[in-house]
Amino acid sequence: MIEIEDDQKEPGTIVQEIQKGFTIKDRLLRPALVGVAKKSEKKVEKNEENKENSGDK
Repeated sequence: MIEIEDDQKEPGTIVQEIQKGFTIKDRLLRPALVGVAKKSEKKVEKNEENKENSGDK
């Protein structure tokens, strides 16, 4: 599983299937490998940098 930054989709939404999973009857033989959306961290990084810079003065 991987996380893909995507502000257009809700966090945790599957946006890409890398490898298909399958079952036989009710038994899971191989889970799917997927990429899920997450919020971009650009805003968080900028806020943290501003806090660090203002604390040094």
